[in-house]
Amino acid sequence: MFCSKCGKEYNDGIKFCANCGNNLVQGKDNTVNNMNQMTAQVVAVMPSGTVPLVLGLLGLFGGIIPIVQYFTVLLSLLAIIIGISQRKRIKGAGLPTGKATAGIVLGSIAVILTAIVISVSATYLGSFLNKNDSLDGFKRFNLLTNILPKEIQGTVWSNYDETVEFGKVRIKINNDWYRVKKIYQSDRNKNAFQIYIGNKLITLRNVRLSRLYHDEKNDYDYVSGFMTPTELEADKRKREKIAKEITGIWEGSFIIENSAYGVIADMTMNISFHNNEFHTVLNFTTTRIRDPYNFRTFTVDAEGECTMDLTFNDEEFQFTSKEWNINPVDNPKEISFKGTIKDKLLSGTSKYDNNVTGSFNVTKQN
Repeated sequence: MFCSKCGKEYNDGIKFCANCGNNLVQGKDNTVNNMNQMTAQVVAVMPSGTVPLVLGLLGLFGGIIPIVQYFTVLLSLLAIIIGISQRKRIKGAGLPTGKATAGIVLGSIAVILTAIVISVSATYLGSFLNKNDSLDGFKRFNLLTNILPKEIQGTVWSNYDETVEFGKVRIKINNDWYRVKKIYQSDRNKNAFQIYIGNKLITLRNVRLSRLYHDEKNDYDYVSGFMTPTELEADKRKREKIAKEITGIWEGSFIIENSAYGVIADMTMNISFHNNEFHTVLNFTTTRIRDPYNFRTFTVDAEGECTMDLTFNDEEFQFTSKEWNINPVDNPKEISFKGTIKDKLLSGTSKYDNNVTGSFNVTKQN
């Protein structure tokens, strides 16, 4: 052994150093005391796992209390984070890790429990609020979030005039984005929705855009005929093909039959096609009236002019008056034709004011 003061070697049992007179017994006691102090310091800074255990317990009990759960969930997360850190240090020192492990487990359970309670609470809250916010046959959908149905998100629709794109909580109409304000779901058809965005209303039917309503001073005006990009492209090709056949000037006559008289009028239809839309103008003049009782026909000076909507299905064309430019003497509300084309002859049935029927025949002039 060696003296702690001068370093001189001495035999065991000697009390004083022969070289410097140092008390060798007291030196040993000081060494032992220093080692005890160092051990005490190490034990003092070594975590015990109590902190994550307490945080986990607080998070667990607070997770079932409304409002409070939003704050205690943070304690649960801290229990997990601190528990993992302390468990690693305690395990490295060879000490028991039970408390830290328990804190991690309790914190994890508390987070899951809090999420379940918040979800259930939101469901009951939404159901309660739905009772006070519903339309006839409809109820609020995604009351707290206004998130659109997943099936419609990311889809784009167009009817040539307007393009509608659906996001998650916003809808783009042409170049403007609108945030969804309310969504209502039909009680009978779960795939029918009414979506309010500003002064506009969108209706969905079977996860398709059905109509877009524009509210102008509490008077809703709607547009329809929306298609997907694929459907729109197919419809464009179909319209271009039909345009080659139907556009031009058609001349002939139409006949209106009723129980007393038959009316014959000369007619001209000018049909054009641009911007993927058909435009039709109907002119008719010099009405001839057949008198079945006197077996004669007499002429009445009359004329009319109106723009018409043109729709088509397979090979059949439907023309319906839309706006009168020159209204004939008897002021009809509507005149319509339905027919097919064969060898440049367009013919079929005619209808006058929706109740008097007849026929029409017109031939293409160019």
